[in-house]
Amino acid sequence: MQIATLETVSIFVSNTLFGLFFASWAYAIVAVQLVNGFPPFYIHGKRKHQPDGYIHRTFNVTLRRFYFMGVSMFAMLLGLLSSNQTATMLCLFIGALCAFLFGIKHRKFLKAEPNLPYPLIDMMRFRLPIMGEITNCYPMLIFDIWTIGNATLFFLLIVFV
Repeated sequence: MQIATLETVSIFVSNTLFGLFFASWAYAIVAVQLVNGFPPFYIHGKRKHQPDGYIHRTFNVTLRRFYFMGVSMFAMLLGLLSSNQTATMLCLFIGALCAFLFGIKHRKFLKAEPNLPYPLIDMMRFRLPIMGEITNCYPMLIFDIWTIGNATLFFLLIVFV
């Protein structure tokens, strides 16, 4: 039986944090895409589907929170340039957290928006009535499955391939 050395564990943790960093970025990018309209889930990219003032509110939520992405990239660069492995891991964790918070802010924005058209959800409600009850109880369920699923897939590809 082999005992994992400290160096092996450290390399695995570093790879995991790199995967977490890129998965958080994938989550943030997919969240921004969904807020700006991402057929077939949320079709409001065209002006006729958008509620009044939607573009202005979207612009505000993205612009006001955009510093999270800058901090995330700066933390990653600082971590890559650092010669201390603990500092690298801490910087990658901070970068991942900032990117994830950027995505969460967009999720909260979309959850607060009233009367958005959900064509895929409506079709699923028509075909499977139980989906209507589930999406009424959890309106952000499809958003969460889509964004977290993509981020998890990206994480697994980075860490285990």
